[in-house]
Amino acid sequence: MTTMLISPLPKFQFFNNNGVPAAGGKLFSYAAGAGTNKQATYTDSTGGTPNANPIILDANGRCDCWLDPALIYKFVLAPSTDTDPPSNPFWTVDQVEGSLVSLGLSASSGSSLIGFIQAGTGAMLRTAQAKMRDSFNVKDFGALGDGATDDQAAIAACIAAAQAAGKAVFVPAGNYHHSSTFTLNGVVMYGEGYSSIFTATDGVNSTVQITGTGAEVRDMKLVGTAISPHTGNPASSGIYVNVADKFVIDGVWCLTFRDPGIENHGGTNGIIHGNTTIMSWRRRTMRSPSSARFRTRTSAKTSSSKAMSSMG
Repeated sequence: MTTMLISPLPKFQFFNNNGVPAAGGKLFSYAAGAGTNKQATYTDSTGGTPNANPIILDANGRCDCWLDPALIYKFVLAPSTDTDPPSNPFWTVDQVEGSLVSLGLSASSGSSLIGFIQAGTGAMLRTAQAKMRDSFNVKDFGALGDGATDDQAAIAACIAAAQAAGKAVFVPAGNYHHSSTFTLNGVVMYGEGYSSIFTATDGVNSTVQITGTGAEVRDMKLVGTAISPHTGNPASSGIYVNVADKFVIDGVWCLTFRDPGIENHGGTNGIIHGNTTIMSWRRRTMRSPSSARFRTRTSAKTSSSKAMSSMG
């Protein structure tokens, strides 16, 4: 059964033409338009009991009036002495649908009711829902980024949904604690730069493992635990490239990991650019097998822990 919605005011109160409460007045409800086909309103939100039509107002000119969210109404208010249908009403108001909009927008499908069109010639109309689903936001899956909560499950769910939809994952500013590795199998993940932080809490696994084709990590800060010895698989790097192809790692800070901030294990045709590694336990910015085929442009911003210490 459809849940009914309250009318635009929590409780209707009506007045006559002299501004006096319309005690005993008659409120008629019709289907919107020129006709006089009566359309039901209801006594409460369940929609189980229709009001009388017309509704007879109480001594203060009030009534309970719940509307069907799928319908559009016409209301006619008439004196207590008027006929049915009314011949001398106080007023008529057509196309009443405010309750559909006010509550419908807060429903899970509410964003599908709002239109969106980008500026510029040739832009096409879409719904706000379609626009907001261009990428997947980890907070839409329950990640808090409060620097305390384990956001592992929420972020993993977001990555899985994005992969299924062929969309990117957006990580807004925040400090997201996590207890295991996130695997990007051909998925693009991007943040807001240094303020989008993944903080590892287990001290064993890498933060991000890249596999498949076309995975990317951009504009994020990854923080490890800087403990030893090296254990776990994949290794405890910031990013562990595991036999990936056509990958991109760009604008990523990797801090306090046991192993190299970025470790390439069999990745090919990748681009590693503009990244920074600080205080790697093994004092290596990046490790890669000699047979790997990828382009790296890291010298401008990348430093190992040894280089950083010498600058002090």
